[in-house]
Amino acid sequence: MIASRTPVLLLVSRDPQLAYLIQRYAGTCGCQLFQTEYGANVMSAIAQYRPNVILLDVSQANAEGRLVLSKFKSKAGTRSIPIILFATSEMDWLDCETEGRLMQPILFSEFVNAITETGIQIPKTTKEV
Repeated sequence: MIASRTPVLLLVSRDPQLAYLIQRYAGTCGCQLFQTEYGANVMSAIAQYRPNVILLDVSQANAEGRLVLSKFKSKAGTRSIPIILFATSEMDWLDCETEGRLMQPILFSEFVNAITETGIQIPKTTKEV
């Protein structure tokens, strides 16, 4: 289990409402959240923040999200980072190989479960927001 530093999450999304919600959830769980958009910034954000988990928004058949996922899984430096997909439909993540999946709207308890399934320890005193 990851316990040596504050867990770092990287959210890849353009959705400000999703970013606000995940920022609240991450803070409540004792995690640090950074956000980036799709494109060239993603790989530099990974190098800079060294996330324990990548949270990837693939909602509404987001082609950019699928390209980012493919890129992550094809590179040795990012292949081992757990990825949790956020989607609004199960169709959004068909044929996607990831460590976790969350259907929007995301409940706090589901978020906590998905994060802990990647090996990150969440304080037992964490209360739902």
